[in-house]
Amino acid sequence: HVNFADCSEKSGQELDDWIRDLLVAIGRKYQIILDPQKPCRIAFKNLLEAFQDRGEKVVILIDEYDKVVSDNLNNPELQNLQQVLSSFYSVIKAYDSIIRFAFLTGVTKYAKLSVFSGMNNLRDISMDPDYATMFGYTEAELEQNFVSYIDSGCKAAGMARDEYLAKLKDMYDGYTFSPNGQAVYNPVSVGSFFDEGGRTFIGYWTETGGTKLLMDVASEVDFNLASDLDEAVSESDMSSFDITRLAGSDVSALELKWLLYQTGYLTIDRVEDGILGERRFFLRFPNREVEVAFSNRLLSAYSAGRNGSRNVTLLERMFRDLEKDDTASFMETLASLLAGLPYGTKPVEQHFQAMVALICRLYKSSAVECEPHTSRGRIDMMLRLRHAVYLFEFKVDQSPDVALKQIHDKHYADRYKIEHLPIHLVGISFSSKTRNISDWKEEIV
Repeated sequence: HVNFADCSEKSGQELDDWIRDLLVAIGRKYQIILDPQKPCRIAFKNLLEAFQDRGEKVVILIDEYDKVVSDNLNNPELQNLQQVLSSFYSVIKAYDSIIRFAFLTGVTKYAKLSVFSGMNNLRDISMDPDYATMFGYTEAELEQNFVSYIDSGCKAAGMARDEYLAKLKDMYDGYTFSPNGQAVYNPVSVGSFFDEGGRTFIGYWTETGGTKLLMDVASEVDFNLASDLDEAVSESDMSSFDITRLAGSDVSALELKWLLYQTGYLTIDRVEDGILGERRFFLRFPNREVEVAFSNRLLSAYSAGRNGSRNVTLLERMFRDLEKDDTASFMETLASLLAGLPYGTKPVEQHFQAMVALICRLYKSSAVECEPHTSRGRIDMMLRLRHAVYLFEFKVDQSPDVALKQIHDKHYADRYKIEHLPIHLVGISFSSKTRNISDWKEEIV
């Protein structure tokens, strides 16, 4: 059992020594003496050969096989670290005949991690439907095996069973690991939720595999939740992703999306056949817990070096304003928050649309849609609250009257009248000079 989660070595020699020392300890456990001066590749070969001489087969378990690479993308020693890993993993292929079973886990698709070059004796089960529910609870499993916890939670939360299960599903369900596969609940979040009494629907999920790197890349490419999230990822894009590209300066939003899928922030929504026959994957946030976690972390990354507590205070004020239908105060606070964020590299309208959507996604009592379709066009953003619907149209260096006119001319509100809630039509003008809100207007229908 080799767990690279415990490995913090930063040079090729340190990594080689770390692996060799671990193998020496494993050998000692089975009365096999290994030379503590040999490279890890030789130590691994000698260990396997010793078992082979005994007529025994081995089981190999490797956890977080890619952590050393992802932790050292900007380390000058990266190539040396990769060479050590490559020599270590190559032994698995060379001694295939005495390996009864090998199981490797990691974030990055192993076939595209350079340390596995030529290693074609492994089977990738990442999207295999036979294993799609292996790492989470299906809805049936949850309801069958957590009966007493659910009953206690309903009482503690003061909620009817149907309402309670719907909330549980919204927060922690939704991971899909195979095209058209069955969704599963996050087992860590479910366990933490019930361990805390089953009444506090908050985010327990934390992604431990390189969150800082992920957020640094997201802010660098100016990831736009309003548009980038809706773009399909082709099967070839998904299979060709190489995590070492994140060390470069030309990472694309498409590559970031695939990394977000691999790290658990996104999951498979649906799969369609492209014009040329290649499958196209559409991704989404699996649930409310992950969406808020991502939005919070991305906002923090955008605000690096600024007062984080100030942002939290402004967000709380904004959301209280929404509950009171105080749009004027909401807009004033939004402008203060936007003033503390970087400009980004996208066109001004797209950038601010992304920022406003990112901020509004953090409000737990709301639902946000970017560019929802109507019969006559696409609304820049829709914000649905329990008591009202807000339709936003953004313009740059134009009067907010132009934005409101577009909302009326294209009858954007018609789609939402069936909900019988007040509909706030909000036109917002951004200034390309000040990079903030210059004016806004609101009508309620």
